[in-house]
Amino acid sequence: AVGASEQDTHALPPTPMYNTCIAADSLRLAHLVYLNATSEMCAGFREACQLLKIWAAQRGFGALLLHGDAKHVARRTLAGTDDARFVLSMLLAHLLHGDPKGSRTRTSKLSAGMSSVQLFRGVLEYLAKNSFATPVWMKAQPSYGLAPATDISPASFAGVFERTLVDPSGCVNLFAHWPAASVDLLQLDAAQSMRMLSDGSDHFADLFLVPQCTPLQRFDETASMQLNLHARGSL
Repeated sequence: AVGASEQDTHALPPTPMYNTCIAADSLRLAHLVYLNATSEMCAGFREACQLLKIWAAQRGFGALLLHGDAKHVARRTLAGTDDARFVLSMLLAHLLHGDPKGSRTRTSKLSAGMSSVQLFRGVLEYLAKNSFATPVWMKAQPSYGLAPATDISPASFAGVFERTLVDPSGCVNLFAHWPAASVDLLQLDAAQSMRMLSDGSDHFADLFLVPQCTPLQRFDETASMQLNLHARGSL
């Protein structure tokens, strides 16, 4: 908390967001090993992740570049989506590995023999047709250091996060930092892109080359606000 003393800070109780940040930091290596193992299992995984990254970036999902030419500097970034590439890579891995044993839902498992384009379409189709308002759980991967935590129940995520994709450890909601509106917009964009891919026309430029992140291109009404973060008491 800004302006709080060290004693006051230590007295504050842990929050779900704080716990998520700590757990995510401690699992970075395990997540890297998991994604690397998935790429070795599936030849098209790396290229599919690149396609997803470019597709998402052209729609404003991801980290904002603060260097380079003016075109990149002026690009809008949707709130909370700095880790979009990582989240989409984990979602693709989830679709390749399948649902946890005993899950009530059955994810349409993608095949490791699919091409990168087929994998890309598979992720978009899943985003377009499924809701994260009901928590989605990834399959535990003990061999990669992502064993399920026995002291965390599904109820721990209920009512805490609006959109939930739980990593294989069962500890981290990958959408914890994403506002519900950003997740919903990602799914809306996926549905629109699936319609492009299904109409038989060539939409390569619209999918990967032409930026779609200008607010006036996406919304009927927009508003902007200038904040003076250096003013006294602004935080």
